[in-house]
Amino acid sequence: MGRALTLVTVALLATSGLLYIAMVFAVRGNWPAEGEMPDGFPGVVFRIWSIFDVAIEGSAPTWFNALLWATLGLVALAAALLARRRAGWFAFAAVAFLASLDETISLHERLQELGWPMAQAFGWGVVYAWVIPGAIIAVLVALALWPLVRSLPGRSVKLIVAGGVVFLLGAVVLETLSGQMVGHFGAITWQNMLVTHVEEFFEKIGIILAIMGVVRLFAIERDGAHDVRVVFADPQGDTVAGSA
Repeated sequence: MGRALTLVTVALLATSGLLYIAMVFAVRGNWPAEGEMPDGFPGVVFRIWSIFDVAIEGSAPTWFNALLWATLGLVALAAALLARRRAGWFAFAAVAFLASLDETISLHERLQELGWPMAQAFGWGVVYAWVIPGAIIAVLVALALWPLVRSLPGRSVKLIVAGGVVFLLGAVVLETLSGQMVGHFGAITWQNMLVTHVEEFFEKIGIILAIMGVVRLFAIERDGAHDVRVVFADPQGDTVAGSA
């Protein structure tokens, strides 16, 4: 699963990057203003690129992020239904589903108004000020879920923690850097696009690692020629819970 999702991630980002390069050559320095659509062949390239552009909302990479979060939510929900102590898993699933919703309707960008006064209070010239309250929320979520994550087998803990770190490097650190570059250059440049592609790669890989960490707790067992069941290794129980 991890390899398949990673291949899709690389394919989406490579498509976005190649179409951006094609767009640069197509317009030959006459980059369209925001809201404008170029004519002729550049317009065709622009329309295709807008479907795969990682820098905008409502694109295929954004949809894939939402799908990854929903997948993480579903496997956490499956764990909640089979685990003895369910509250932590239900909370884990709720966070993942909320993150999937955020990818769809950009809830995090609505924190910008809250982030601006916080940035000014600290004297930080942050363009994407939403990352400040966003980082605080991320820390609180991590602390709330840590008791559950800590109780898991070592391999799952490492994957989920690594996933969280990688995701935050992209969603907070590189997102902040991307915003500062937009503020410095006053427009989207190739440097900004490069950082944005790396940022999106980190975000997607982070979610994939977390999915792998939870999925490792499940196994498929065969009993005879036709009977198959999915079992869940409950780290907080003495037995393995199963679904026939």
